[in-house]
Amino acid sequence: MGSDPHRPAWVPEYIWNRPDLARTRRLLACLAALQRGESLKPEQYLDPPSPRQPIPSLLAPHGRPTIHRPPGLHKQTFGRLIREHDRVCGQLDALPRRRMRPRVQARSEAQLRNHLVRIRRRLGLRTPEPPRQQWHRISSAAQLLGVATRTLLRWEEAGLIRSHRAWSGAHRYFRDRDLRRLRAQRKV
Repeated sequence: MGSDPHRPAWVPEYIWNRPDLARTRRLLACLAALQRGESLKPEQYLDPPSPRQPIPSLLAPHGRPTIHRPPGLHKQTFGRLIREHDRVCGQLDALPRRRMRPRVQARSEAQLRNHLVRIRRRLGLRTPEPPRQQWHRISSAAQLLGVATRTLLRWEEAGLIRSHRAWSGAHRYFRDRDLRRLRAQRKV
């Protein structure tokens, strides 16, 4: 962050550059421009999207799109979910500034993101897609193909599909692309 000529000397730079204070300064600049009768360019006053977060940040009143209550969801539950969503988003935004061990920070971020996904599902909002699994154990591979595990073992003996074993040799792992190829062949 560069030095700002408008920053008073008594305000430390890390406080001056806090996202909530920067947003307030931009909002005050927008209001001052409106009072002077200038035309506004809204993109100057909005936060740029963060490439790191697939989930939109705060659903605060200043930038929140209209969220309609899903049918069957009680009004008070809807309000509680919106407040909870804003609170979790605030915690996610503040997480990089907290001092904690990297492993603890990664776990905290995963927990907050999972909680946010559950809230967004209840609100009927979009959620990010989970990454596709590269390897499957035998039960999930059989479920993906819609067959029994014994059938999958017979197909492996017949040479229709290959499995890989862990270093201990106990568990079989099937590659995702091989399973999808075999499923496409079976449908033809």
